[in-house]
Amino acid sequence: MATDPSALPVLATGPRPFAGATPLNSDAMALSNLAAWHLIRIGNTGMLAAPMETPTTAPSGSTANPVATQRRPWVEEPPGSVPFDEQGMVSLPLASTGVDVSVLTVTVPTGYDGVILWISNNVINATPSFVPGSLVWKILINNRPARNFGAIVQEKGTIAQGRRVSPIRIFSGDIVTYAVQAVAGSPSVTGQTVCSLTGYYYPSKGIS
Repeated sequence: MATDPSALPVLATGPRPFAGATPLNSDAMALSNLAAWHLIRIGNTGMLAAPMETPTTAPSGSTANPVATQRRPWVEEPPGSVPFDEQGMVSLPLASTGVDVSVLTVTVPTGYDGVILWISNNVINATPSFVPGSLVWKILINNRPARNFGAIVQEKGTIAQGRRVSPIRIFSGDIVTYAVQAVAGSPSVTGQTVCSLTGYYYPSKGIS
């Protein structure tokens, strides 16, 4: 990351001149520009200044300049993140069909957002053998199905090694539930269903 204020892309402009005013010198303008970059950074856009471009990557005939880059904490785990690995279990058969039963519930800590990267849902100690489709699992966020995870009819991953999924973003105060329901008319199974959610929390940046 660039450390010389004069090496940052110019965001700041000088004040409108008026009679008798002394224009800001180059050092003052560089510091004003640095302050503008700080405002962007603490304004939670995730903007950073990358190292200087090399002559081989700079546009032909131009002077090498820093490159503005953007890091998203739900894509690239940031410093200060807090990992989580939550598991839950309920016994089978379920008491009724067509009713969601919570296997695992997690509340995102206040002041943190997060991302779920690995999931698992399995049936263990099944008698007779589990028949895919006789149970439906779903991941709910504030009682609403997460996109693409509202009807999971197959076992995924294991407690020891979760199934990697596209990031499921969660936000401060969200209640995340891994639920299961028995499908009416399906064979009854005795055993347990176990579920897990794995990922990390990071300080909330107030952006979506």
